[in-house]
This record gives sequence, C-alpha cells and structure tokens, in this order.
Amino acid sequence: MKFLNNLILIAALCKLKVKADQGIIGNLAFYGRGQRHLPNYWNDIDKIKGDDDAKVYFPYSESDETTKTDKETAAAETKPTSEIVDNAKNNPLVLYLPGKKEREYSNINFYVLNDERSIDLFSFHKIKSEIKLVHPRAEDLISEGYNCENLGLQCSDLKSYDFEANTKEWLSKVDIKLYLESDETNNDEDYDEDDKKYYHFEIQGSPNPSNQWSEFIGDIDKSNLPVSTEAIYNNFIFRNYGIMPVYIFVGNTIFLKKEPTDMVREGTIQNNFANWSWHQNTANKTATYYGDSVCPDDPEQKPCVKFVAEEDGDFAYYVHIENGISAPPEGVSFSVRPMNDNQFKFKIDNKKEFNLTYDYLVHRNCKVPIGRETKFLIDVRSLVYSDPKFMLMNDISGFWLQTISEIKNIKQKFRDEGKEKEAKEYQDVLYFYNFTLHHTYPKDTSMYVREKLDENGPECNLELETHEDWGKKDNVNLADPVIQWPDDLSFDTIFKSKNNSDDIEDKDLKDESDNKGGESTSNSTNNTKQDEKGDNQKSEANIIKPIITILLISSVLIFLL
Repeated sequence: MKFLNNLILIAALCKLKVKADQGIIGNLAFYGRGQRHLPNYWNDIDKIKGDDDAKVYFPYSESDETTKTDKETAAAETKPTSEIVDNAKNNPLVLYLPGKKEREYSNINFYVLNDERSIDLFSFHKIKSEIKLVHPRAEDLISEGYNCENLGLQCSDLKSYDFEANTKEWLSKVDIKLYLESDETNNDEDYDEDDKKYYHFEIQGSPNPSNQWSEFIGDIDKSNLPVSTEAIYNNFIFRNYGIMPVYIFVGNTIFLKKEPTDMVREGTIQNNFANWSWHQNTANKTATYYGDSVCPDDPEQKPCVKFVAEEDGDFAYYVHIENGISAPPEGVSFSVRPMNDNQFKFKIDNKKEFNLTYDYLVHRNCKVPIGRETKFLIDVRSLVYSDPKFMLMNDISGFWLQTISEIKNIKQKFRDEGKEKEAKEYQDVLYFYNFTLHHTYPKDTSMYVREKLDENGPECNLELETHEDWGKKDNVNLADPVIQWPDDLSFDTIFKSKNNSDDIEDKDLKDESDNKGGESTSNSTNNTKQDEKGDNQKSEANIIKPIITILLISSVLIFLL
C-alpha cells in the first residue's frame, strides 16, 4: 500500500508539472535594454552565482534614487513627468568575467525561479542576444595581478599596450561560451564532477562575440546532449575559457519558442486563452460581437466571428492569456475580411498600443485589403525593440486587434450629402478568422498578403527587420524608431551603478578536466575514460528510463482510476 501511495504521489506531481508547463505559451526574455534587474521569473540581483571575483552591473540613473531630501522631493513632485529623463534607458547589462586562472573557466550563473511553475530552458529552440566584448583598463588589470606575460600578450609593459591596435590579439585571449545547466544534475550526489559535465549544454551559435556589437543567435537542441535526461534546465551561464578578463555588454536577450501558437482559430478561442472581447452578450448595449458566424461571400463558408459597429472603436478581438507567461513574439498574424474600412489598432495589452497604419504600415508600404479575406503578418519585434525596457518583462497579458474606423465622420459625410438613409444604415463590419503568435518569425512569408499602401512606393515589406536595417538612416520607422544597438558605456558610468552585484556567491567550481598542462600527456587516457563513462551512462539511462516510464504510466492510470 505504501508503494502504491508513492506511485500516486508521483502521478500527482507529474500532473502538476504538466499543468505548470501548459501556462508557458510564449517566449522568455532574459534581459531588455535599460532594465534595472532581470525580468520576471529570473533570480534577483543578490542571488547571482558564479566566481567570487566576477561582477554584474545593471543600468543606473540618478532618476532611480528614491531617497531625497524634503526639498528635493517637493521639487520632483512639481516637475512635469515628461521632463524626467531616463538616461540609462538604452544601457546594456554589464558582466565582468575574470580569466580562468587555475580553473578551466570563470563563470556567472543566472537561473530561472521555478517556485510557481516549471520553466525548462530546453522548451525553447533559439536564443537571440545582443553582445559586445570590452577589454578592461590596463591599470585595472595590473591592480588584479595581470601583466603581459600571464595574459600571453606580445608586450613588455601592460600600461603602454595598445588594445585598439591589437584587437585581434587580446580577443584571442578571451573565449566566451554560453551554457545551459540543471540544478537537478548539478546537485545530484550520485554524480561526480566528471559525470556532471555530460549534462552541461553549450549553446552553439554565431557570430562569435567580439569587440563590436552583434546579435548572437544560438541553437538549443536537447538531442545534442551526450546523455539522455528528463531534468529541468533552469540555469543560463556565461563562461570565459580564456586567460584574460573581459567585460560582456548584454542587450536585448530572448529565448524563443519554435512553433507558433493559435490564439484564435476559425473564430474560436483556443486553450490557455480567454475571450475578453467586449459587447458579446449585453443587456444594456447593442452587441457588436457575433460568434459562430459565416461570411456570405466566403466560398468555403468557414466559421468566424462577425463584428458589427455603429460607433467608433466599438469592437475588438481581445485575447487574454490565462495563467501564462510571455515575452512578446517576433511576429503576429491575423486572418480577417474587413468589409468597409481597414484602420486597426494593435495592442500588446498592459504595455503599448500601435496604430497599424501610421506606426507600421506606412513604414512598410503595406495595407490590409478591403472586401476579401486576407492573412496579414506583423513584425512585432521591430515594435517591441523601440521600447524594450518595459516590453521585455515576461508579463504580457494579452493582445487585441481593434477597429478604429471613423464611423461618426463617415455618417456625417453622408448626411452632408443629403444621404440620411445611408448614414443611418452605415455599419463597420469585420469577419475575424484567425489570430496567431509567431514566437519565431516565419522564414516563409509567401502565404501572407503583400499589397502596397502607396502604389508609387516600394514593394510591401513583410520581412523581419534586423539590426542592419535599424542602422540605415533611410530605413528608420519615424513613428517608432529602433536604436540600432545598446549604448557604449564608459567605465566611470559602469562603476557608478548602484544596481550591481560585486559579492557573487561562489559555486566552488572545480575544473571539468585536469589542468591544461596535463592534457597533452594524458589526453588519450582521458578520452578513453570519458568514452567509457559516457557509454556506461547511456546504457544505464537506456535501462532505467523504460522502467521509470512504465512506473509513471502505471501510477497515472491508478491515479485516474
């Protein structure tokens, strides 16, 4: 009976885990430019782990100060909000990683908090991160005991070393790699340090971080682990395998899900979402939302939602995320058939709203056709990156698409022309079919409508904009401009930050291999041992996993019965 109870407990825990995973429907932001701390679901500043001589500096501005004298407080209260400028709004997160010294690498470890829900970093398939490497000042290196010799630099006096002229050389002494790790395996007492490294996942990607800003795009594929594991991976780690210390500037960084998520399909709200569209079934106001409708002009007679409005902005398909966490997707698509007008407002709920025509379509020279069903794609990332500080907090609560047709003016125009009947009967009608989140922007955009807003302008552009696009003056979206890269910071600015962590908890890391000097003499032996260990672990996993699976299935059946 005790064994049966344990199985039931396991089944219950599995059920809770599945329920928790269902709430994760979107991307996960690690950092957004200008943020004073990591986004929701990541560790606090004072909980960062890693080497005890590593440091982390978050952006800081004098406007962050909350402790003021009475005189300063009174002055601030009378100062218009528009005059309060956040000078650090485009600043990067700055990490200082020392050289590896006697270890194989130095590191800084950030991790997801899985107290309320289960977040596995392997549930994402890519990471995109703005990264730049900056060398420390010569005087700081010297004060920490570094010199030309122990840094491997071709110089005799570090004070006179020209880092700008010798960029290639000093960069060769830095080796930054990104890793995912699991607390479950790292804290397992049955594994020694050699065992644990089989479970450490290196994120392979390009381009390699350098002294110029670039967007690192890395692939996350669990099948590339040398061993099989069901462990939850919750640690995101920056490692420096080089002998030279380095500052890592980090801008917008997001983990991306692979498959798109339908919020609305053929007019029907999908799982994990709630339909908050207004005027569905109202007693004191004329309804504008009619579900289970079919457009008479649709040859396929597909089900949809019919919106009808006689007042400006009187309907929207409002999708609310239930129990989910989400950083913005890279794209959003919707299938609609507007019958009268094509003026829409797209809103990332609780964050920011955009007039699709003026904030997006004019820049892209695109339009949503009237009178026929079309599928339209929006590059949401380019809108989000115009204000990443507040948009990348993992707290997106919903999305809506709203008509903003000027119905009142249209009716008045009819009246001015003496067409009272037309004015009275005029309605704004929209048939709404699908609403989809594209967590990773589609590579193939051929299925989406490309119709010019200005026939004399360039072709309608639906492609995902890149940092290269944002750096072209003639390609700037004047309505919502994106700053190409995070700010480059002086060391004085970095060190003045009061949002920092210079007392990082040492994980008491041990080398993942013998010291470098011993590698060449024992390389063959080490490789043989590692191969044997890996084979043994794989064999053990292959034997144990089916047994565990059978037990879990049995326990679930018992639990359900």
